[in-house]
Amino acid sequence: MKKKYIYMLVPLCGVIVFCLFYVPFARSYDQKLAQKQKQEFKEQQDKANAEAEARRQASIEANQNADRRRAEREAKAARDKAEQEALAAADAARVKAHNDKQKYEQEVTELTKEIKLEQAALAELRTTKEDAVKEQAFLKSYVQQAEANRQEILGLLDKLATAEKARADEAARKAAAANNS
Repeated sequence: MKKKYIYMLVPLCGVIVFCLFYVPFARSYDQKLAQKQKQEFKEQQDKANAEAEARRQASIEANQNADRRRAEREAKAARDKAEQEALAAADAARVKAHNDKQKYEQEVTELTKEIKLEQAALAELRTTKEDAVKEQAFLKSYVQQAEANRQEILGLLDKLATAEKARADEAARKAAAANNS
C-alpha cells in the first residue's frame, strides 16, 4: 500500500506547488487584467479624445480656410469690380476724349473758316479804308483847290464887281457928261 500513497502523494504535492504559484498569480492576474483593461480603456479614451481634438482642429481649420477663401473671393470680386469700373471709366474717358477731339476739330475747322472770312473782310475793310483815305486826301486837296478856286472866283467877282462898278460909274459919268454936254 505504500505504493498507493506515492501515486497520490506526487500529484498532491504537484497540486500544492501549483496552488502556491496559482493563488498569488490569480489574485494579481485579476488586478493586472483590470489594470490592463483600465489602461486599454484609457488609451482608447485618449485616442478618442485625440481624434475628437483632431476633428475639432480640422473643423476649425476648415472654417478658417472657408473664411479665408470667402475673403479671397470677396477680395477678388472687389478687385474684378474695381477693374471693370476702371475699364468702364477708361472707356468712357476714351469715348469722351474722342468726342471732344471731334468737337474741337470741328470748332477748329469752323474757326479757321471764320478766320479766313474775317481776314477777307478785314482785307476788304483795309482796301475800303485805303480807298476812303485816298478819297479823303483827294477830297482835302479838292476842297483846298475848290477853296482856292472860290477865293480866286471871289477875287475875280470882286474885281468884276469893281470893274462893273467902275464901268457903271464910267457909263454914268459918260451919261452925265453926255447929259451935261
